[in-house]
Amino acid sequence: MSRSVRFWLFTAVTLFVTSTGCASATDDGPDDTASAEEAASRTRRRPVDGVDPFPRDHAIRDALDLYGRDKGAARAESPISVAEFFGEARPSANEGALRVERLRPTREHTGRPIAFLSAQFHGSDMYWNNRYKDVQVERVLNWSDYGLKTVAPEAQHYPSEGRALIRIWNEYRPFSKGAPDGFGGDALRGEIARALIASYVAGNVDGPASNANNGGLAKVMLASGRSVWRGVIIDCGACWHTPSDQHLPWKAVVMGAGVTKSQVPDDVFPALKKIAESTRQQLLDGSGLGRGPESIEVVEGQRQRAQRILAHYGIPFTPQ
Repeated sequence: MSRSVRFWLFTAVTLFVTSTGCASATDDGPDDTASAEEAASRTRRRPVDGVDPFPRDHAIRDALDLYGRDKGAARAESPISVAEFFGEARPSANEGALRVERLRPTREHTGRPIAFLSAQFHGSDMYWNNRYKDVQVERVLNWSDYGLKTVAPEAQHYPSEGRALIRIWNEYRPFSKGAPDGFGGDALRGEIARALIASYVAGNVDGPASNANNGGLAKVMLASGRSVWRGVIIDCGACWHTPSDQHLPWKAVVMGAGVTKSQVPDDVFPALKKIAESTRQQLLDGSGLGRGPESIEVVEGQRQRAQRILAHYGIPFTPQ
């Protein structure tokens, strides 16, 4: 790692290989609760046990907002080191800039807190703008209630601190490590497709198609209460660009193959259509990127890439 901050989401998830999934209204994928419980029992640590493994979306956002207003009220406990949280050392080149925050969604909350990796960087670091892109891309992908909703960990940038908070998943496996036991076939290809599509639409030139450590499978809980593996991306620092055709989901090779139309999860195409058919103003409002020329270029590129994927797979859409 040439710079200590180049892969802060990579550090947050790939080095830790643990973390928390968010609830989703989508109800696809196999019921894999038993395997999730078995995996958790093998890696259980007391501090990890003390946090909410599957917090609701509103609780995550409320906790991040409360931290920005009043850190003392947001903290259920004082911040601790990564090693303290996981019960073992997790070597990292920027270890001194990392800690774990356990936050409550409201001052009155008495349940288990939500875990976030807290990463601080020097304002003069040349890669800080890339870390800001991770936060903004998460917003772009999460503003829809459709299939791209859970593909990036919730994150928030706090400019006054030069700090970002990134939610920690409870269970995560990078594509570079292969599929989890018992998870394969079209279900696996579908989740690879979800991650590849989200990464391409975001403009990620360092996505899982070229770096298998920058995407993987996280355990998430659906609204029905079932837990499933979900394809995710964890490093969008190289986003807001125009990825090469290597990153197209039908050309990308992850775990030995690309993906066909039939393998793309049904909930992904409505998400792409919403992006493809949105006005520029709607995309800007949803992303929180502001109104500057760069912001316009960002959302226009995302819309064009969503349209390209839909056109390739023969999904009709009506551009604005």
